Amino acid sequence: MPPLRQRWSPARLPALARAAGARVVEEICGSCWKEWMGVQTKIINEYRINVLHPEHAEAVKQQMEVFFGFREAPPQ
Repeated sequence: MPPLRQRWSPARLPALARAAGARVVEEICGSCWKEWMGVQTKIINEYRINVLHPEHAEAVKQQMEVFFGFREAPPQ
């Protein structure tokens, strides 16, 4: 995460579930979010994820939490 946090403008707030969205807005800078969006796109395309399926959406959310350091990666 960059040392200086950038303020979110209201139009650029991520659309996330309540708790996860609040944490991202509070703790993650805009450039970090942009980087995650690129990684998320790669994950969705590589694994052919359909985020309309609850299980798929949860998997992407878990990857986001690992990416931002909100949770540890599962052991391999």
